[in-house]
Amino acid sequence: MLSIERSAYFVPDTRFVVQTDLARFNINAAQAKVFTKIYGLNQIPYAKDISVTDLIEKSVSKLFVDGTVRKQDIKFIIHAHTAKVITRFGQSVIREVKSRLGLLSATAFGTSLNNCASTLNAFEMAAMLLTCQDKTAKAIIVTGEMAFTPTVQVIPNTSITGDAAAAVVVSLNDHNNKLLALEINTYGKYSRGIWLSEEESKDFEKRYVPLLGETINKVVEKTGLSLSDIKMILPHNVNLISWAKLAKHIDYPLANIYLENISKYGHCFGADILINFTDVQSRQLLNKGDYYLMVTVGLGATFAAAVFKY
Repeated sequence: MLSIERSAYFVPDTRFVVQTDLARFNINAAQAKVFTKIYGLNQIPYAKDISVTDLIEKSVSKLFVDGTVRKQDIKFIIHAHTAKVITRFGQSVIREVKSRLGLLSATAFGTSLNNCASTLNAFEMAAMLLTCQDKTAKAIIVTGEMAFTPTVQVIPNTSITGDAAAAVVVSLNDHNNKLLALEINTYGKYSRGIWLSEEESKDFEKRYVPLLGETINKVVEKTGLSLSDIKMILPHNVNLISWAKLAKHIDYPLANIYLENISKYGHCFGADILINFTDVQSRQLLNKGDYYLMVTVGLGATFAAAVFKY
């Protein structure tokens, strides 16, 4: 059973402010007010004078700070990202990170299969790959990229994305943060993502909460638990209003959905759920034996949820 052993993230200190940096986001003051007052977005991190490779390296390197994770035990590095192209053609960001950090025993590759939901796809991949390794084997799942154009940065009527990277070490032999069940559902009729027609976009917005609620209920049912057994939901930070609607739809306490980072970081692609996990751990908001969910959605459209036991 796959477990999370360590986690870390890096968010740049530099920020755009939604209400004032209108030109950056190509929005007007009225749109900015919607993003801040209704969606809960305030500051958006951006990486100044560093590359996407640097961004990812900074998060992965934190996993080795105290020496408890041995580099020779890392057999796989899986980079989950949203944009299909995140650097210049011919360059492999994750192989460069592997080389810089001396992770010589690892096979490194990337996946953008389900956009922002690719992070949970990577957990599934890691579990399968590690079954063929010895007991000491571990994998790193890292997600990180930059919002390098307005098209990538602003999701109309939904969210604004920021620059960040987050990473976890996973193995099959730890006893904490065990992955109990995973549910990934893809709805191809929305495959055009941000290029959906107006009619298609309205249909997606209408079905978003019911489809997400269905995915959550399915993954909880797989474990034999009920929603009342789930101590906390660690969400993607798309906006506040969608999670308020979801909480009402599934009759789950909004206070138990960790939403504190939406105003600070915006939506940092697939890194959101790992950033939230790291913060919840550091704040000791979960106790031994608690059940929690990681929940994310990738445009295209993929709804994904996973149940873990702390």
